[in-house]
Amino acid sequence: MITNTTRCGRFAAPLLAAVLCATAAPALAQPEGRDAYRIDMKGFIPPVMTMHRPQDEVDLGDGLKYVILRPGNGTDIIDGTDIAFELNCFTTKGELLYSSREPGNKPAGVKIPGTQMWPALEKAMMGMKRSEFRKILMPKELMPEGGMGPLPGDTDIVLEVGLFAVAPPVDPIIANRGKDGSTWMDLKLGQGEVFDANGFATCHINVFNDLGELMGSTSITRVPLEVAGDADRYWVRYAHGMQPGGTRIIEFDEPEAYRKMRLQNAGLNAVDVNRKHRWRMMVDCLIVTPPIKMTEHDPSKEVDIGDGIKIVDLVIGDGETYPPATPPGEEKKSWTPRLNYASWNADDGTLFDSSLKPGGQPIDYSPGLYPSVWQRGLVGMRKGGKRKMIVPPNIDKGQDFRQIPDDRGFIYELELLDWTPALFDFTNEEGVLDIGTEQPIDLGGGTAADQGGGK
Repeated sequence: MITNTTRCGRFAAPLLAAVLCATAAPALAQPEGRDAYRIDMKGFIPPVMTMHRPQDEVDLGDGLKYVILRPGNGTDIIDGTDIAFELNCFTTKGELLYSSREPGNKPAGVKIPGTQMWPALEKAMMGMKRSEFRKILMPKELMPEGGMGPLPGDTDIVLEVGLFAVAPPVDPIIANRGKDGSTWMDLKLGQGEVFDANGFATCHINVFNDLGELMGSTSITRVPLEVAGDADRYWVRYAHGMQPGGTRIIEFDEPEAYRKMRLQNAGLNAVDVNRKHRWRMMVDCLIVTPPIKMTEHDPSKEVDIGDGIKIVDLVIGDGETYPPATPPGEEKKSWTPRLNYASWNADDGTLFDSSLKPGGQPIDYSPGLYPSVWQRGLVGMRKGGKRKMIVPPNIDKGQDFRQIPDDRGFIYELELLDWTPALFDFTNEEGVLDIGTEQPIDLGGGTAADQGGGK
């Protein structure tokens, strides 16, 4: 059983602890003067209390009232539901006492119904739906005697609550089950492209532990998570099958890394130190991007450029030829091409990496950061062109930010967007620019290998 004192200690902000902890927690010494209850406004734009019409108030008795400022939608709160909400607290005159958005504070995560929340607040929040914004008028008689922490006990207060996550428990009757004991179910079905191991998804996630505490949330930052279907993240496999607009609840055992940290911080005298914890995650699927597929080509069009490396043009660009010709009498320059790329394992065709992944962007190619073998494939391409490179095993591919192994064959697709003068010259030991041969590569039929330095 979790005591009120334990719960209070888990929240970083004293006022949030005061609002969420039950009445049995001891009252703390009160600072003197009304200004002692005001939060530090330095570097923070404080929210302003929302006005409402008295006729919109819902009376719950004992002076407790609420007003729905913005209707919500979605899942109702049932026994055992985890919720996450943002909170602003004002005096009845509109003076801000606390905001969960103030730097150093954070939204609350609790389990409803339960003993984790101040009873009057829980009563006023029952019936809320996800994304609802509710104003609660709280009389001082319903507050802990003498106040609690920095919260004054001698005045009525106004709470504005925004509910952004409602994660009910997985229904054991309809739940899907994994071999490792994980369970999941859909709260809402989406439609469109299906997320699988080969694709990509853009999601919002909210994660709770079995105490109802919010462990992580992209809803707070409003920046969704972009994830590959084959990502090495425990929960991703259970998000497979989701479609845009869908919402899924996933329950799984506490990850081992977090368990070790919890045990280390809990100490040997903790009551539940050896208890097996469960986590609950709510996943909102926003976008599903289909897998990046390799372009089909005619094998008869392949050209061997040495060492068994083959190239074939997929799209003939209509711009200048790379690298641009050096005018007579001028020193040879090095260039930095701007590319989109994709790479596959030649053995099984699995995608290794690509700038076309969600959130990706074209790169400024440098053989010190990306496979140096690309230099050979870029020669003779026209701006706007797209070329496939087939590189056999045991070819030195050079350094790469993902350390491509040389004993594995790879297939690359390179799209040449543009180029600019390089900040550094990449030369060989003789001081010659090392970009392979500048001789035209005859692919036949007026291809990208045609030299001309212009359109």
